[in-house]
Amino acid sequence: GAGLAGVLAGLVATGEPVLVVCADARRRREHLAERLGGFTLCSWRGLECAPDLADTYTHLVALDPPAHPAQRALLRRGDPATMAHEAWGEPELGFSVHVHDEQHALRDQLTAAYRLLRDTPGELPAALPASAVAAARVLAVLDELGLVSLDRSTLTLSVPPFGGRTELERSPTFAACSRRQEEAFTWLRPAQPQAA
Repeated sequence: GAGLAGVLAGLVATGEPVLVVCADARRRREHLAERLGGFTLCSWRGLECAPDLADTYTHLVALDPPAHPAQRALLRRGDPATMAHEAWGEPELGFSVHVHDEQHALRDQLTAAYRLLRDTPGELPAALPASAVAAARVLAVLDELGLVSLDRSTLTLSVPPFGGRTELERSPTFAACSRRQEEAFTWLRPAQPQAA
């Protein structure tokens, strides 16, 4: 009942190391920088990529709910003395759903990016989603489908002549994102706010 600021301030005041896990670390850093500090912030995706990151922290705080059971399991792995705190409420649940949709629901973003790249080839930054994760996935899907040619050594992109419609589901990246989106929809919808 103390609210997120009270929970974080109380944990930081213990002097023990605190890791706060959220849906989007860049955005949460902007939200929290003026009000709170004394803890480390990482995204669920970052923790998935480097689960050992949590090993040096006494407190793991889930600011935003995990979008998948495997993410929630990361809170409970490692040293049994580590304490996991599920501290989200309705606003954080909504933020988590928004971020997950932005990073995994790619169909509209792919259509917009491809059309802009096809019509204005030099406009790569404007064609991509603002989220770095979504942008990387959009480029991967377009490359896998042969809609763009991405030279990773020179970081250049070209758009071959339009070859007609293609099924997005042929892309392994698109298929994986669609599966993860469906799993998150099922997992996040029944999530209830946790008492802080």
